[in-house]
Amino acid sequence: MKNARTVMVVAVSIALVYMASGCAILKVGPSDEEMLKDLLSTYVTSLEEGSVEKHISVYSKDFVGTNGESYDEMAGGLEEMLPMLEDWGMEISTDETETAIEGNEAEIGPIGFEFSQGGIQITLFTTKEDDGCWRITGSEMQQ
Repeated sequence: MKNARTVMVVAVSIALVYMASGCAILKVGPSDEEMLKDLLSTYVTSLEEGSVEKHISVYSKDFVGTNGESYDEMAGGLEEMLPMLEDWGMEISTDETETAIEGNEAEIGPIGFEFSQGGIQITLFTTKEDDGCWRITGSEMQQ
């Protein structure tokens, strides 16, 4: 009995020291797969809602778009573009979307976009940045 109590006191003490030092050994965060699923969900819902702030939140400052546009150029055009998507009858499909993770990089696609004038598919390229968050660093569009 005395040994079990001593072991318990030592274990609790070690856990308290780790927690106080900022180490989260007892807390398990979301997996990369879950974080990328959330990124895709935010990407899609922000487009459907027309939310510039929500949409830009999933992009890296290092983003380079399909046509070479920078993060600032892409962000600057969102306020004009997002309202037009509804006018164009946009529908987004992720039914065939797959995520392929390789280290700190992942590819998410194809994401299907249907408009009254036709459709496109987009693949997103993401990177797990220094803060542990996955963000979009590039994209590729196919018609």
